[in-house]
Amino acid sequence: MSATPEEKILVNHTPWWTRVAVKEGDRLVDYEFERMVKGPRFGDIFKGKVLNVLPGLQAAFVNIGAERPGYLYIDDVVRESGERRIKNVLQEGQEIIVQVIREGENDKGPKLSMKISIPGRYLVYLPYENDVRISSKITDKSVREQLVALVSSLMEELPGAFIIRTSAAFATEDEIRHEAESISHEWDELLHKAVNTNAPALLRRERRLVERVIREYVKPSTKRIVVDSQEALDVLARELHFWPSAEVSVELYSGDKPLFQHERVEDELHQVLHRRIKLPSGGFLIIEEMEAFTGIDVNTGSHTGDADFESTAFRINTEAAKEIMRVLRLRNISGLIIIDFLNMKKEAHQRKILNIIKEESLKDTAKITFRKFSELGIVEMTRRKTERSLKHEMTFECPQCHGTGSVISPRYVASRILAELLWTLKSKKREKIKITVHPEVKDYLLSHHGKELLELGKEFDTDVIVMEKSGSEIDAYRFSE
Repeated sequence: MSATPEEKILVNHTPWWTRVAVKEGDRLVDYEFERMVKGPRFGDIFKGKVLNVLPGLQAAFVNIGAERPGYLYIDDVVRESGERRIKNVLQEGQEIIVQVIREGENDKGPKLSMKISIPGRYLVYLPYENDVRISSKITDKSVREQLVALVSSLMEELPGAFIIRTSAAFATEDEIRHEAESISHEWDELLHKAVNTNAPALLRRERRLVERVIREYVKPSTKRIVVDSQEALDVLARELHFWPSAEVSVELYSGDKPLFQHERVEDELHQVLHRRIKLPSGGFLIIEEMEAFTGIDVNTGSHTGDADFESTAFRINTEAAKEIMRVLRLRNISGLIIIDFLNMKKEAHQRKILNIIKEESLKDTAKITFRKFSELGIVEMTRRKTERSLKHEMTFECPQCHGTGSVISPRYVASRILAELLWTLKSKKREKIKITVHPEVKDYLLSHHGKELLELGKEFDTDVIVMEKSGSEIDAYRFSE
């Protein structure tokens, strides 16, 4: 059996952003990016004021003091009864405590929830809940029973409820007890602050990414954290003081190249952003991120190594399932995801692919749900969204194709210009006419339609002059005299 690759955490920290990358051996398996912005961030807790209640949408807009109001759906409202009509639960002007559960983007404000959660390293505190939940990643039955019993006993002394995180399996009883009391006390202080504060107001700022590295990313298999700034080193050293069970070293990088360049993180990020992603056996993925959903198509490519298509499909689908789950984490793709796997007739093969998806989803901090294979070989899944995707952070919409992935061809633009030129020359007598076009369109016009331009000029006794304008959109052109 081959040894498990060493897992290390890389931290690139600057005054403008923090980036965290997790590598297993030479392979990038997780990534998070945080800009130093002043607006509402995921996890922030506010005292807000209800601006509008929209019964038709079962939602409300809430002023939290940000540039745009947040929006709150009925499912995220704390209700003492089973009331399902938001107009009977919230009123305009009402002051409520809310938490950002999805950051705003484009023209949308942040998504809010009244169902507050405060994360620690071992537990997540739910002040408005009353039952114990435990991470599905803790699979040992006896460990699960011990942890549930411990936390249940703590809930007899403390209000609210807790989610037991995966890291709790490696913590001592005293560490878990201390954290439960600490988070509960923090909530009490937040409530006291809310009573004495006018809305809108920030009550609790979620910790910065550099402060959350130990809490969110360190596992028993993590042995090293490499940082590229003294500030990050000091922060992590201070955080480790509060987590004595985390046996990990923190090192300050001092190489000639930037840390993420030296570790080839930048290269891997650019590769996973490609529309087409290669698989080891010659197959490939096509990934299309759209407004409503993300579509992923699995293709055989150059793979020809198996005797029958069922074996080929199973081999490529196995590679695809692992790579898809890795890409979803790295690109932070969320919402509805539709995967068109290669068709497999054997149910045993389908079950194995679903098991791979289940195992790989345990590595993800975002909640993932998925369904069985459809008759057409399609798997539907959802991944909870919290922050912007890697695509939105690292790319912008092409000004030429506006996100379609294709642009108008010079040939088509040239045909439009010729038709409009003919109409223009027929409508009015001119000594000369200038056509200003994109450089590629100019090249196409002169090389493919130079003869037609000369003939039109002679027929209407007009000098036809074609001029180029760099930087213009390919389908933009202008006639002038």
